[in-house]
Amino acid sequence: MLVPAHDAPQRVALAVQMLKDGLQVNPLNYRAHFELGWAYLFMLNQLPEATFHLEAAAQQAQAASDPLFARFARRHLADAWYGRQEFSKAADIALSILPEAASDDLEVRYELSRYLSAAGDIPLAAQHLAQVVGRSAIHYVQAQAEPDFVGQGEIQTVLEDLRSIRVQRIQHYVHANWKQDALATLPLPDQIDSGELFNQVVDQHERVMTHLPYATLSQREKQIGDRILDASRQRIIREVRLRSRHYEQVAEKERQRWSWVNQTGGVLVHLSTILLLASLMFYLLRFALDLLGWVIC
Repeated sequence: MLVPAHDAPQRVALAVQMLKDGLQVNPLNYRAHFELGWAYLFMLNQLPEATFHLEAAAQQAQAASDPLFARFARRHLADAWYGRQEFSKAADIALSILPEAASDDLEVRYELSRYLSAAGDIPLAAQHLAQVVGRSAIHYVQAQAEPDFVGQGEIQTVLEDLRSIRVQRIQHYVHANWKQDALATLPLPDQIDSGELFNQVVDQHERVMTHLPYATLSQREKQIGDRILDASRQRIIREVRLRSRHYEQVAEKERQRWSWVNQTGGVLVHLSTILLLASLMFYLLRFALDLLGWVIC
């Protein structure tokens, strides 16, 4: 395929002719059947020829005790039938591959859901798709733009439900860990309700999570939960500090007010003391003068 564009058709035609010549010598060479079918499918778009050679490759590989290659050929055979718009045949072949596929081979199940959707079996397509996108964020994103799933309400509902499930899992993680947090049970001053503040923070983050990409929700599930918990702790601590600062300000104003009163009272007491002493001195002076006048007389 890595040849100049003007030379590619001649190279493909030469490769096809060589494969045909090889099959005339050994018609049981299933690898040659597969390569020829692959060329017809992806490079020449000759789908009837592609289905013929890919089916021959699958059958001969199975007969030659090469089940892995037979399954590989049947996957391409299903793709060829899909290209011919024989969606039911493509789905039947994909269903036959599924029991033999590895549990982590999500691509096989995703292709099956596409074929089933194109064939009109939407419930079964949605069932298989849910098992794929629930484990793979990449396939979730791919499914949102997949032409075979566009306009299929049940499949779109599955995708939306999976997002809700991710949000619910994060919520469960947050609430379960909050119950074990010290701030959840610690008595706070001024009857501060830590549970109410926690719920406020969770509600704010839930509104944000509804707009996050599914890949973020699935790959950073624990990180999002830990961030919500940390934000809840910070919110409670901030509330305690705000109220403490408010009380300090009120106490300072009260202290300043009483300081002015005390200062004024102190001045008045000082003046009263001076007047009292002056009155006493005047009284003593008069008493002394009166006594002196009496002695002289």
